[in-house]
Amino acid sequence: MLSFPAEDDFETDYLGDILISSDTAARQAEESGHSLEREVSELVIHGVLHLCGYDHETDQGQMNRLELKLRRKLL
Repeated sequence: MLSFPAEDDFETDYLGDILISSDTAARQAEESGHSLEREVSELVIHGVLHLCGYDHETDQGQMNRLELKLRRKLL
């Protein structure tokens, strides 16, 4: 999954783009023991959080906690 934030000069609700490799998502779904639909949904949540400015590499677990909370509520 790759996310590309929108340019800062946009005055819209457009956050940016999320690209998901269907091959990688299918492999990850099989490895995790859940459906491709579930895997893609999890990747979309992860990507949207990145577009909102979260960075799991530097935020001491804040993004991960929010991602797990959103998964429980939405999936």
